[in-house]
Amino acid sequence: MMLGFPHGFTYPVSVISISRSFNPADRNAANSYFFSIMMLIGVIMPFISGIMVNTIGPKFSFIALIPALLRRQIVSGRRSTGTWVSA
Repeated sequence: MMLGFPHGFTYPVSVISISRSFNPADRNAANSYFFSIMMLIGVIMPFISGIMVNTIGPKFSFIALIPALLRRQIVSGRRSTGTWVSA
């Protein structure tokens, strides 16, 4: 049950976010890109975190994530509202 809540919560929130950010003609492409990136992250992150834990240990692995998370917050704060550029 605990695992079902985040998985059941992610899809509706992402669909609402995409529907508010993109025009109707571009929503399918935005949704496809979003979920393909999410699947790619789900495949790559276990390998990266495993390498980090083996290299620097579990305690320092969490500490190493702090600069990356702060950088992400700074970059996402400067980003403009979602506009989709079609090719």
